[in-house]
Amino acid sequence: MKKVILRIVALVILMIALAIGILLSQGYALPGQSEQLHYEKDWYLQIDEGQKEKVTLPFSYTYGGKVHRLSTTLSYSPDSNAAPYAFIDNHHAYFKVYVDGREIYNYTAEDTPSVSKSPGNAYSMIPLPRDCSGKELVVEFYPTLKVNVEYWMEDIIFADYASFMRLQFFDWLPQNIIMILYFFIGALMIMSSLAIIKDKESRRLWYIGLFAILFGIYSASENRFNLYMIANPYLMYLANFIVFAAFPLPLLMFFRESVSKTYKKFYSVIVGADVLNLVIQMILHFGGILDLREMLPATHICDLGGIIVIFYTFMKSPEDTAKRKRRTLLSIVPIAAGMGMDLVTHYTHVIEAASNTLYTQMGILLFLAMGAGSMIKTVLNSYKENLKNRYYKTMAYQDGLTGLYNRAAFQEEQMRIDGCREKYSNVICVCVDINNLKQINDDNGHLIGDQVICRVSTYLSDTFSTHGKVFRIGGDEFVVFVYDLDIPKLVQLLHAMGERVKTDNQTKAPPAIFAVGYDCLRPDEKMEVCVKRADDRMYELKKKQKNKSR
Repeated sequence: MKKVILRIVALVILMIALAIGILLSQGYALPGQSEQLHYEKDWYLQIDEGQKEKVTLPFSYTYGGKVHRLSTTLSYSPDSNAAPYAFIDNHHAYFKVYVDGREIYNYTAEDTPSVSKSPGNAYSMIPLPRDCSGKELVVEFYPTLKVNVEYWMEDIIFADYASFMRLQFFDWLPQNIIMILYFFIGALMIMSSLAIIKDKESRRLWYIGLFAILFGIYSASENRFNLYMIANPYLMYLANFIVFAAFPLPLLMFFRESVSKTYKKFYSVIVGADVLNLVIQMILHFGGILDLREMLPATHICDLGGIIVIFYTFMKSPEDTAKRKRRTLLSIVPIAAGMGMDLVTHYTHVIEAASNTLYTQMGILLFLAMGAGSMIKTVLNSYKENLKNRYYKTMAYQDGLTGLYNRAAFQEEQMRIDGCREKYSNVICVCVDINNLKQINDDNGHLIGDQVICRVSTYLSDTFSTHGKVFRIGGDEFVVFVYDLDIPKLVQLLHAMGERVKTDNQTKAPPAIFAVGYDCLRPDEKMEVCVKRADDRMYELKKKQKNKSR
């Protein structure tokens, strides 16, 4: 019940945020805003040398290899302190702007890379002379693409920069909110995937996070407020089409992780088709053969194919429980519905929308919102499991008394050295054994014996922890693997440690006396051979120490 309530609350909050954004964009106006924006009413269109015809902006047109001239007599009188601009949105057309026959702006093929057959959608701020009122404004534009689609010349707005950008911000506020949510959710999922162990769930989180980030970038490239802020039509044009072709890939990989092995091949096919589509589009575009806009139907076909594969595989997959299958299918419905409505909008104009992918954006946001609860639960469970595994691994390789590495860690380190001799070419093994530990335990008790063991472990750890690893492999036995250190330096360290031990033994009882033996790992020998040699030398020293004490 709590899960249901949490999901309802999350969905309600999301819908309230969107509603606020829509209300603000539709009904909010700052004082004086309407007076600072100007729209001309009387526009005339001339195609090539034909007759001028009165038109109403926005209007549609198709490619015909012709020059279009849109003109009006300006009645715009900017404020004395305002910098006047004409803000023009035009689709896949180069254009020039004239005031009283004098060219004041041009956006031609020279302003885009030679490989591009189209400027994309141009969003241009054209500075006007202050005394523009009463003068003729002419926009001469040249459609560039022959694809069978309808292009639009949007309404031209005359205003100062601040007033216009304020209008764009509130007009596109819902899309801005959606875009920010995409980036937030994407970043959250990617960071969460890095915090848990590397398994199927972490991959799913990473894929869905990447999907949200990519669609956030796409949404930014569709948002006119951002387009005017960046003021680089070709860059945004590339981002728009490339990301649109690429963003289904992580979504497909996300669902691929959720189906049985039998149906993964379907995803391999559609992912391969998407990658091939993206690569071919890049080659054809940068080769100057076809424009990205002309290849958009291929991307639409790949996207529809992906939706069909998702529905089919989840309907047929026998390993899914009914509840999980139903939840997965319901989550993909908003995306499918949104894409369907946007395709109708794009190809028929039966449905009007501010953005070509407005409904897809809404559908994807709903998809992410519907799955947020289960994703967060997965993150928390996986993170707890990760902490538990790390704790158990630490316990498995740590000596309980001294905190040093234990025998299991010692054996694993030997195998690691033997398996990567190029990395571990300079290794010295140091073997240490405490003298008379049994007698110390018998005379003083095991608690005092443990204190002596801990003192020796501290000496070894303080001396060698920055140069290698220290292991306690038995009751009174220690081994140190020292890396990238020469023998003279090792002898210096041992001498310094010996002086410290002597000083401590004068004030601490019983004294900690131990024998040390060392040797270098030789080429083409196993680590255990080197350990045995160091251990033998240590026992030779131990015998000498015992003989002296008699």
